[in-house]
Amino acid sequence: MDKDKEIIHWKRNVNKAEEVLGYTSKTMPLRQKRRIELFMDIADIREGKDILEIGCGTGNFTKGLAESKAHIIAIDLSEELVDLAKDKTFGNNVE
Repeated sequence: MDKDKEIIHWKRNVNKAEEVLGYTSKTMPLRQKRRIELFMDIADIREGKDILEIGCGTGNFTKGLAESKAHIIAIDLSEELVDLAKDKTFGNNVE
């Protein structure tokens, strides 16, 4: 996908980002929890590790990864989505 189109898309849709990303479905919390657990297991994400999350979106996945106490740097093409993610997750071990 063209980077500029992606940036424009999220500027227009940031207010409904959770819906656009499918995070509002009833099954998403369980599916997301399972994916986070699988990813943490496969990538051995734990305290003391440095993790780069590319495409953090609104920070839902980042929030789950942060529970590992690993140091996480979360990035996204959309500054608007990063701002949403900051409100949810950025703190002691997430930047």
